[in-house]
Amino acid sequence: MADAKYISKTHETGTVSYSEEVISTIAAEALGHVDGVHPVKTKHSGHSIRVKVAADKVTLECAIRVEYGKAVEDVAKKAQSEVAEAVTSMTGLEIAAVNITVSGIVSTVRNAE
Repeated sequence: MADAKYISKTHETGTVSYSEEVISTIAAEALGHVDGVHPVKTKHSGHSIRVKVAADKVTLECAIRVEYGKAVEDVAKKAQSEVAEAVTSMTGLEIAAVNITVSGIVSTVRNAE
């Protein structure tokens, strides 16, 4: 199992460190509140979100599926803003980018037989 990576933010009173798993969990919860978004599930972490840090800024790579009939680009943009706002408001970390990959469409219609 890989070692956990941490992202640190230093304040006047000391340092607060966040694991990448904490950041990805915040992002996953934010995605769950966006109408039309169905996060992609993985066996390992439960969600398909990668966290990268460069120059003290966080980049998130999020895979989602979008509900059929929704405007895909609008849903993806809303997902980007919700994730960025949630991570920033909960941690104070600066977001470099929230990259969304739409990996599928989810049908909400069930075939009646």
